[in-house]
Amino acid sequence: MSNYYSISNSQLSPIPESGEPFYISEETVHGPFRLMTMMRLGRKFMVKGLMPEYVSRPEYRELLHKEFDLGVRFNHPYIVGVFSYEYVEDYGECIIMEYVDGVTLDKFLAEKPHRSERVRIARELAEAVNYMHSKGVSHRDLKPDNIMVTREGSHVVIIDFGLGDSQDFAILKSSSATLSYGAPEQLTSNVADMKSDIYSLGLIFRDLHLSYFYRGIISCMLRQEPAKRPSIKKVIARINSIDRWGNRIPYVVIAVIGVTVIALLLYHKTSTETEFVQPIVATDTVKTPEVNTQVPDTQVLTDFQKPSAPPVSIKNNDKNVDIGNADVENEKSKILIKIYDEEIKKLDRIYFLYDSTFQNRGYGGRYMTYNERTKLVYATADTLKERLLRAGIDPLAVDNAVSAYWMRVSNLMTKNSKRNRAVNDENNEVD
Repeated sequence: MSNYYSISNSQLSPIPESGEPFYISEETVHGPFRLMTMMRLGRKFMVKGLMPEYVSRPEYRELLHKEFDLGVRFNHPYIVGVFSYEYVEDYGECIIMEYVDGVTLDKFLAEKPHRSERVRIARELAEAVNYMHSKGVSHRDLKPDNIMVTREGSHVVIIDFGLGDSQDFAILKSSSATLSYGAPEQLTSNVADMKSDIYSLGLIFRDLHLSYFYRGIISCMLRQEPAKRPSIKKVIARINSIDRWGNRIPYVVIAVIGVTVIALLLYHKTSTETEFVQPIVATDTVKTPEVNTQVPDTQVLTDFQKPSAPPVSIKNNDKNVDIGNADVENEKSKILIKIYDEEIKKLDRIYFLYDSTFQNRGYGGRYMTYNERTKLVYATADTLKERLLRAGIDPLAVDNAVSAYWMRVSNLMTKNSKRNRAVNDENNEVD
């Protein structure tokens, strides 16, 4: 039978009434201590006691009781719960603790969990250490072996306060810690404090392989001088800041992609308009850009000899444009003027249809887009040049005729723009 003679943590889940026997199912040895899994009324508990050879030694009994006095202060989901300090028959004085169904942190990490789980573990550890420090207790032996990860929910639970300390304890002061996770001051025999926990926690964070954004705070936690390490509250504030920015990253990426797409569309539109407007200059000589779009020529003309006659002009928009060495009475001059007039009529028809589209009329069900108009204007210019050359017209006269064509395009664009502005103003007044 066991005799209950110390306090219990009333805030924790109540344990079965003292006096009921414990039934041992497992036992492991950790130095002078032994851990036993015991059953009482069908419920599992973790019981920590001394090995038989240490039971009679008062310093180890005081160390065990100190661990109980520290642990019973806590009531936190990420810190092992301590229920009572009892005398158990055949085992002596023991701490009755919460049974944690899980694995140690190092075994959990060996299964390569997702980064989101590792980040959550880091946050939970920081919250547990913050709560522990708020109670004036430092663990002084934080390491993966003293951190359990539950099988259900994968939450952390800090265990083993055997080396823990508090300012209200004047006895059993020690700086001992596990070599690979102890702070520098613990390895030089200086008394460890809460800053030592920060260093050990930084090493654990490094083992968690968190994202790049945590490197800065981990470096601060691993500073050699304890005074330069951040407090646990600053560590939590930094973690929360990283979490906030991490949640915004997907939206930032989407915004950047959206802005990039819009910029590319605007650039493409500007480039198209520039390519179209650039050759339309109101001068006597304009070079015709080459385009792949072709309009079938329904009229096939026979070849003629190169003319040798005085230059004449084509009247275009109240201006006379020289078309080369041709005589008005000459047969080739008549052919030139005939072809030019036919292509100009096509051009006028193109702008008539486009203007109708802009005003939402659409003659004959024909609605024309800006790109369609551009292609047709270029194709008509190519057709004009090709037909004149095939008719045997002098190249200089052909160039001048094409220049006159582009001057006509420029005038039509100007009239079209004025008309469109007038329509917009009229619509705005109606609205």
